[in-house]
Amino acid sequence: MTNDWDKVWKIEVPERIPSFVWLIKHDRLLTRYRLNYVHIGEPYCYRCGNVMETTLRVLRDCPLAMVIWLNAVNLQQCEAFFTVDLSDWIKINFNQQKWVNFWAKACHALWTWRNKLIHDDDFIMPNRPWLEISRRVQHYANQINVSSTVDLRNKVMTDIRWPADPGWVKINTNGASKGGGVAGCGGVIRGEMVVGCVALLKVWVFVVPYVAELWGVLEGLQLVRARGYLHFELNIDYLAVVSVLASKQGGAAAGWCLVQRIVSLLQQNWDDHRFYMRNVLLKYYLADFVGCSNLHPVMR
Repeated sequence: MTNDWDKVWKIEVPERIPSFVWLIKHDRLLTRYRLNYVHIGEPYCYRCGNVMETTLRVLRDCPLAMVIWLNAVNLQQCEAFFTVDLSDWIKINFNQQKWVNFWAKACHALWTWRNKLIHDDDFIMPNRPWLEISRRVQHYANQINVSSTVDLRNKVMTDIRWPADPGWVKINTNGASKGGGVAGCGGVIRGEMVVGCVALLKVWVFVVPYVAELWGVLEGLQLVRARGYLHFELNIDYLAVVSVLASKQGGAAAGWCLVQRIVSLLQQNWDDHRFYMRNVLLKYYLADFVGCSNLHPVMR
């Protein structure tokens, strides 16, 4: 099954066509014969009248399909091509690497044209359908070659960033809970005066997410203070923490002591500070550090 899947998806045709080929391979096209099997409509081919419209009838044996194959299939292979059953017919066409691209595109075109002839009164078949299919296959191959050539160009990685405000550092903190009482916090400090990225990580047991967020804020502020930065911007993604710090009230009982410590720290002799509710990118994997009791600040 896996090998068959790989073969189907290696066909060099637009992506919707391998999905269509997969339906052919499993005889799941909604032909009239298949619809009649579930008591919907008549089972007969709309062009041939009294012949069952099976998958092979639509894609090979109907006069509409025969015109294409008789102008495309090698004469030495015609007997096998037109006499085998569906399973062997698919195998024959898959055994030829370049031909399978045309075959898959032709099958998809036949099914599309069949549906348009039934449901679209204004549709007109191409005059020489085999040439139209060949043109489409070649056009797609050319586009693939162009894309491959473009991909071979030398690529240069360029870092995109905005200059930090002079004298300021930014703290991004976040708390996370894995469930079962295990929670953690972390953060990063970046700025004009920070060399690289200063990171902090801590994990606790029996701590709710709100408290983990507060711990992240406290640890970040203490680390900034210890390094002597006096201008900072604190980004938090937890609205309850932002609201509590903005109002300078105690908030929930579970984090009351932490809020008081943070407020006390904010009231020290900073030159300036600001904090925001932000959708920070950091770091919901922190709660996965199960079993770690204390991770000290590290320099990256």
